[in-house]
Amino acid sequence: MNGIFTLFFSFKVAGICQGILGRVRDGTAASEFAIQMGKRAKMFADLGWEKAKKIS
Repeated sequence: MNGIFTLFFSFKVAGICQGILGRVRDGTAASEFAIQMGKRAKMFADLGWEKAKKIS
């Protein structure tokens, strides 16, 4: 169960971070820390992908 939670959570957070990065790109980010959060998208996507490969 923990692996599946990590899988879904990682992809969800990766999507959120990607959206933040899009707002940074568009100049509409609301926080000065948006660029740091956006840069985490790949890390979370990679984590989710590694979990997906182990589960299947």
